[in-house]
Amino acid sequence: MTGLELLREELKKRGFNDHNVNGKLVAAVLDILSNTDHVYSDMVKAEQELDAVRKDVKRKSLEYRKREFYLEQAERDFKQARLEVEQYIEKFNAALSECETAEGRDAMRRAQTFVNSVSVNSKYDNTAYIIGLASILTNGGIGPIDKLKKLNPKLFREDELSIEL
Repeated sequence: MTGLELLREELKKRGFNDHNVNGKLVAAVLDILSNTDHVYSDMVKAEQELDAVRKDVKRKSLEYRKREFYLEQAERDFKQARLEVEQYIEKFNAALSECETAEGRDAMRRAQTFVNSVSVNSKYDNTAYIIGLASILTNGGIGPIDKLKKLNPKLFREDELSIEL
């Protein structure tokens, strides 16, 4: 045990609290009594720096464990999403191969061409995309202009044009 540690123990026995015992004053008094310049004061400073480093390491360790948890969760979510996409593709390919009529197979081919060639840039494009795809898959059974007109009354059909004089 160092002289500083022995002095601290003795002060605790005499009723001093941790704040008094671990303060700079005790180290300074010990330096003066032992005529050691600043050895004990430097030890106290080094202990305080070590405590600060330990706290920082503990804080960073906790932060890294949190990051690890979130990354693991994101990885699980990604794997689940990938699995769902793969299952969707398998179901689509199975449905495509099971089309029983030539018209059904042709509709699926047109739909795939439509999907590959159209880009969606806004929510309105997305709505039009869905309605257009539905029209293709039903071989025109759903009129895209009629559906879009319900969503946006400003749209019109050519046969509805009338000029009033």
